Amino acid sequence: MKTTLLTNMLATLLFVTASATAIAEETPADANVLPEHRASIKAKPAKRGWDYDMRRITPIHGDAAAGEAKTTICVACHGPKGNSTVGLFPQLAGQRAEYLYGRLLDFQDSDEALPYYQAVLPMPQQAREMSDTDLRNIAAYFAAQVPAPTLPPTSTANIKQGEHLYLHGDPTRGIPPCQGCHGTYAEGGPTGGGSQYLAYPALHGQHAVFIADRLLHYREMGGWPRFSSDDAIMHGVAVTLSDEDMKAIANYLASLEPNSSR
Repeated sequence: MKTTLLTNMLATLLFVTASATAIAEETPADANVLPEHRASIKAKPAKRGWDYDMRRITPIHGDAAAGEAKTTICVACHGPKGNSTVGLFPQLAGQRAEYLYGRLLDFQDSDEALPYYQAVLPMPQQAREMSDTDLRNIAAYFAAQVPAPTLPPTSTANIKQGEHLYLHGDPTRGIPPCQGCHGTYAEGGPTGGGSQYLAYPALHGQHAVFIADRLLHYREMGGWPRFSSDDAIMHGVAVTLSDEDMKAIANYLASLEPNSSR
């Protein structure tokens, strides 16, 4: 038991260290630390392959009531209070505000000519119609909602495989344990983790179809820019996963009872 735990911890440490080193090599010396204002989140794309450094993001605050007033279009796809009933549309209720805000920034600054953004229309156009205050309020609103039970896993046969990969990874194939960044219960960030994990999403109770699709996009990155430091890290993880690994992890996470990330 102790040996397994030490092995998992070492695998996570080695992967995170390698990822941090790779990102640091792309980061200009004058890169801004992330305060609340988005202008200083913006990096210099000419100097690195991604636009936002989410590792030092500060907590996102907003007016949830004002945010609700802006979600009429959102709930058409993501369901009442952010509880989606369609597998490809992610659950937003109870998700971390920092993650939601980051995703909205991504859509707002996206290049609609790229295949990934073509697949998620009309999100870019909708996000561009919002002010930065609107984005924060919307993120605060969905983060404050209670998540409903998710759709059933697409299969129960591979849940144990997905649980093992999530909790322990597979050092023989270079797969790090997902819990190293997303937490033991996939609550979004490891227990006792610092503020650099604020933009890491909660994954428990998320739709299996959505998670598998996101992992596939992270792996292929075809026509999908590295929008943030999180994207760069996740690409490094996803390239170690087979299609079956992705489905197994997705089904395991969908089998967990949803709960607020807060």
